[in-house]
Amino acid sequence: MEKERLRIGICFFGLTRSLKYTLPSIQKNVFNVLKRHNMDYDVYLHTYDLKGLTNKRSGEINCPLDTEEWKLLNPLAHKITNQGDFDKSYNWNMLFKHGDIWKDGYNSIKNAVRQLNSLKEVTSLWVNKPKYDYYIYIRPDLYYVNEININDILENIHLKNIIVIPYWGNYRGGFNDRIAYGCYEVMKIYGNRIDHIPSIYTQKTVKKPYHSERYLTTIIRNHQIFIRYCKLKAIRIRANGVYDEKDNSMFKRYLT
Repeated sequence: MEKERLRIGICFFGLTRSLKYTLPSIQKNVFNVLKRHNMDYDVYLHTYDLKGLTNKRSGEINCPLDTEEWKLLNPLAHKITNQGDFDKSYNWNMLFKHGDIWKDGYNSIKNAVRQLNSLKEVTSLWVNKPKYDYYIYIRPDLYYVNEININDILENIHLKNIIVIPYWGNYRGGFNDRIAYGCYEVMKIYGNRIDHIPSIYTQKTVKKPYHSERYLTTIIRNHQIFIRYCKLKAIRIRANGVYDEKDNSMFKRYLT
């Protein structure tokens, strides 16, 4: 009798700003690896409908964005929302009053929370549907320089309180928030962590500004989730096609 094939939900979140550059690596090092190991997968995606991007911290100045680029991933389900509408609806002062850790006029804090909203939106596409065996959250603007290790899936697929994240990119005492794998229960928490900001950042005991990786660490610890590390490596590619300098210095030797 043929063994039942594992089903994986792959979730993409955030801007697809450089997907035309990163797609070959996604196909080669993620999609094709799963296929080779007889795993079925469906793609879910959330992004914003921005037509242009300026971010001085990342060196992206007046970069045009292709609002149809997301279609390259051929998602089973997707959601596109207006970033301006989200910005108007969010209580930014709840975070701003604690300071600006990146010192760029709160722009990086805004981008971090927009990413959290994107995570929540993509999670909403699968959370009330039949469960997949496992979930993989990855960004569309990352160039994946090595293959996803299938054992990182097989060894953790039945564990209900484990999240798998990269060993790199752990800034300011926080965990990498760009890539994560886990079961339904864990990834539901991971994907909806924006919901916990009010209960945490309205506390009088909060002494530090909001920081993405550090906030993920707080959520993981508060929910008693355990960490395992994977070795999937990735480099951020900006909307202008430029490799992120920090990421590139770590992983450029893996590029072919």
